[in-house]
Amino acid sequence: MFGKLFKSWKSIRWMVWFVCLAIDGVIFYLSDPFTAESFVASGTAAAVMFILVWELCFHYRGRGRIKAELEPGERVTYQVGLHLFELLKRIRAHRLAARAIYIPLWFAAAASFFWMGWLLWRLGVSALSGAYAFLPENKFLPLGNGYVCALYLPLLFSIPFVLECVLEYRSRQYALVVDEKSGDPQLTMISGFLEFDVDNISLAREVSLRAHQSFWDTLVAIGDVTLHETSGGQKGESIERIWRPRRFEQKLNSAIKVWRRKRLHEET
Repeated sequence: MFGKLFKSWKSIRWMVWFVCLAIDGVIFYLSDPFTAESFVASGTAAAVMFILVWELCFHYRGRGRIKAELEPGERVTYQVGLHLFELLKRIRAHRLAARAIYIPLWFAAAASFFWMGWLLWRLGVSALSGAYAFLPENKFLPLGNGYVCALYLPLLFSIPFVLECVLEYRSRQYALVVDEKSGDPQLTMISGFLEFDVDNISLAREVSLRAHQSFWDTLVAIGDVTLHETSGGQKGESIERIWRPRRFEQKLNSAIKVWRRKRLHEET
């Protein structure tokens, strides 16, 4: 039963969501329910859990799986992933995920602007005196207005969609692997989180590379890299929508040139 549970991506994301919801519910209950203090505590906890989940997902790069593919003597010399715009594109394409992520973020932004303005007002910014004059006096925190923190609670409903979208986005990685002894270069591509695919393409052959960026792509460092077999002239693997494609193409070309010089030296 548990084996099937942990093989299911959807089951895990909803399980994480239920755990976060339970933690926030306990905090809300222990903080005198439906008082300003309870909304401050539970709202802050919801924001912290959302940020924690986002950061954990965003820092995932599949390094463990890439290292598992390495043979003795091989090392990763360069690694790149998809551009941030690709994440935004994927979220927008998933209508339910877009609503579940963006709407709570707008609520959270409104609450954050409220508290930032209150803090500046307390620090003596006179321009905000009219807007915040209606707040009750409190030296440290206007708990009477703690109900504003309820705007952070919808972030809890974003967590399962953040897990799905961000992890799937970050799981697609491209790594240049070089054998330290022979100098043979290899391109390792991984995608997927629980169910994942690993492809290894040997660059120790007649391969040409092409990086493509439009004018607007150049401004935000996004683009494509395509591998061609020189002998057949057929289009090979296309690596699309990655960070700094020209730099990645230069790294691949440099590794191929080093291997060719080393092979030529051994033949002579």
